[in-house]
Amino acid sequence: MTELEFELEFKKRKLQKRKQRRMELLIIGAHLGVVLVLLYWMFGIGMVHGRSMRPAYRDGDLFLYQRRLFREPDYGDVVVIHRQDLERDIVKRIAGKPGDVIDLDDLGHLTRNGERAAETEILFGEQDRDDWITLPYTVPEGCYFCLGDNRPRSEDSRELGAFRRREITGKVLAQFRLSSVK
Repeated sequence: MTELEFELEFKKRKLQKRKQRRMELLIIGAHLGVVLVLLYWMFGIGMVHGRSMRPAYRDGDLFLYQRRLFREPDYGDVVVIHRQDLERDIVKRIAGKPGDVIDLDDLGHLTRNGERAAETEILFGEQDRDDWITLPYTVPEGCYFCLGDNRPRSEDSRELGAFRRREITGKVLAQFRLSSVK
């Protein structure tokens, strides 16, 4: 092999490697793009505003939620609710499903279909409001009754009524506390 042939072969291989590297980067970029689109379509990140979900969720906590619900919400699920008349999306816990009869005592203890609901990590306290729905309340078909964990401080289904299924835009999967002091 002459020096000229060697140099031509070297340049040819270098060009092939460069083309191969570009193709690999293009494939990686395409895969990354597909993953990002799927993540955006399937998941979202939100932030808790206010104290209505204390102690489990605090003001400023970030949360990861599943945008597309593949099953109906169940008791205790923490969900993201989007409604036009609200300033921003809210985070609440499912307390009642379609057809359930909901009642709450003066401290916010939940009775569902005549049985006291087992609730943990709920802050109970004097409920001083006039603008509540009439209790006991039967949850309409296609709707869910949602409550905040901090009953004295939560604006929820007691004031806003039941939320339609289509207003429940996601289920919280994970929470990220940015500050341990609040």
